[in-house]
Amino acid sequence: MRAAVFFTAVLVCAGAISAQELEPANSIDSSAVAAFADEFFPRELARRQIPGGVFVFVSGGDIALARGFGVAQLEPRRPVDPDRTVFRLASVSKVITATAALQLVEQTRIGLDTDVNTYLRSFQLAAAHGPITLHHLLTHTAGFDERLIGSGARAAKDLQPLSRYLARSMPPTFVEPGRVISYSNHGFALVGDIVEEVSGRPFADYVREEIFEPLGMSRSDALTGRIPGNLAVAYEFVDGKHRALSPDYIQVSPAGAFFTTGTDMGRFLIAHLRGGALRDRRILRPETVALMHAEHFVQAPATSGWAYGLWEDTRNGQRALLHNGGGKGYRALVYLLPQQDAGFFLAYNLADRHDEGELQEVFVTQFRQRFVSGRQSTGERVEEQTSTKQFVGDYLYIRRARTTMEKMISVVNRMHIATDDKATLSMTGSSGRPITLTPIGPLLFRRSDGRGIVGFDAMVGNRPDRLVMVTDGGFPAVYERIPLIATLGVQLTWLSGMALTFLYAAIWRPLVAVFHWRRVAGWDSMRWSTWLAGVASALNLLFMVGFPLTFLGRIEGGVPEFLYGVPMSAAALLLIPPVTAIVSIAATIAGAGIWVHGRTALTTRLAHAVVVVALLSFVVFAWYWHLMPTLKS
Repeated sequence: MRAAVFFTAVLVCAGAISAQELEPANSIDSSAVAAFADEFFPRELARRQIPGGVFVFVSGGDIALARGFGVAQLEPRRPVDPDRTVFRLASVSKVITATAALQLVEQTRIGLDTDVNTYLRSFQLAAAHGPITLHHLLTHTAGFDERLIGSGARAAKDLQPLSRYLARSMPPTFVEPGRVISYSNHGFALVGDIVEEVSGRPFADYVREEIFEPLGMSRSDALTGRIPGNLAVAYEFVDGKHRALSPDYIQVSPAGAFFTTGTDMGRFLIAHLRGGALRDRRILRPETVALMHAEHFVQAPATSGWAYGLWEDTRNGQRALLHNGGGKGYRALVYLLPQQDAGFFLAYNLADRHDEGELQEVFVTQFRQRFVSGRQSTGERVEEQTSTKQFVGDYLYIRRARTTMEKMISVVNRMHIATDDKATLSMTGSSGRPITLTPIGPLLFRRSDGRGIVGFDAMVGNRPDRLVMVTDGGFPAVYERIPLIATLGVQLTWLSGMALTFLYAAIWRPLVAVFHWRRVAGWDSMRWSTWLAGVASALNLLFMVGFPLTFLGRIEGGVPEFLYGVPMSAAALLLIPPVTAIVSIAATIAGAGIWVHGRTALTTRLAHAVVVVALLSFVVFAWYWHLMPTLKS
């Protein structure tokens, strides 16, 4: 199957290269882009409190525009220079990693459809759901669970060798490969590890020697050691002030560790637009570039899909390829328009949050509106779906942890689909604002806020299995339907019920027991049970409040503390669930006598039973969220 795609790609690319000998009929006016950029970036950087950014536009095989805006550093003030200022790429690094892998595919040293265990020497992937191939890794369809704990490092000395880290930390799969898009940093780190194993060179050295040096990208490299002197300082804006953030490192370096300048990245984009070459310096053959840029996986019909290392933006029938990235206080984006023989790179040094969307998202939308003409939507409604009730339910973002304590933070990224008596669908996310969904095709809807489309995956028992929310930037964010027990409402009800019971058992019951103990001699099973249950309840309350706060820790530039490992305070609190499980069992045994002897009032016995049920329920709760230390975390 992949051979047929490859052959088709050769033919497509041959036509594309021939077309490049002439000026494209739909080329973009570089002077108009310059005017737009010079108006857009100063305004938006100031409005969003972003210190500085870089924008490079390439067209017709040349860097047509290279602009630096604002400053790379506030104190002392250092302006952004597109030739010298270094910006971190974060996940844009994956485009470079995919390029490196395709070089070895081109040399037939790696097969796209070969089990990757064939190339791994340091460890082997568990094939719980079937063999994983390079094709799966490059399209994020390998089906890996998410894992963030310990994937970052505060200093270069804390970085582990790539293969060693992956051998210890590679997450398991949750679904058969090739079934669903689930974006994976570890999956792309594995691509880099394969390149390292097959080439016999450290991955960063391979990229430097086989991609950066041939293209003259002299100021580009991977951040695995000394901080480059011209690196743009990352900032966060808090309480009306900018605060500089210290650079951090990532263990999954092929997925996000590269840095570059604006003009260096311009050279890389030209090579991708010009069949793998920058003038006489070639990194890929034309047919390999065409293969890399071809669509290889779509989750639902009429939605954006994945090429190799890039995803699609197909608004108005005009296809573009892109990848963005974000880290602690910085953002980056590459955008290719092969039909126009043009593309651009932008990066800036603050992780902006805005109701209108991030700066990169807004820029892409406005750029396309001005310079990328295409088929205009008629705006007409299609025939209504036969039933909208089939879509109703709660959905969770498919990229999440399922086997570690990170599972508890997954409830934040959710969607609820509802319908009214007029069969109109609405979607409500974490913001709490309902968004109306207007049908535009079979299983396909447009969002009323104008920020993309929503499609539904294949039907399972007359109900859609997955929701695909495609934003204006084209990223196919996939959400999957979850059972009732996993919904936020049920979980909050469960948690609240336990918390109220624990407050009663930890405060009110012990006070009452002390009062009665002064009047009645002895220390019977009821009193033992009351105090044991009170201790367990108090500890559980401490855990319920303290663990989420200490686990997340201080969030800097959008990055939580657990990225560098479980904080010590959180690790200490993790001792509570197994301890209270033991105490809860003891309280249950000690209190069993009150039912046997029947010496206490029925209301007292019932109240005690409720407390015991809550205590045992907490054990189940901790197990469900992988908060017991006996489970791998």
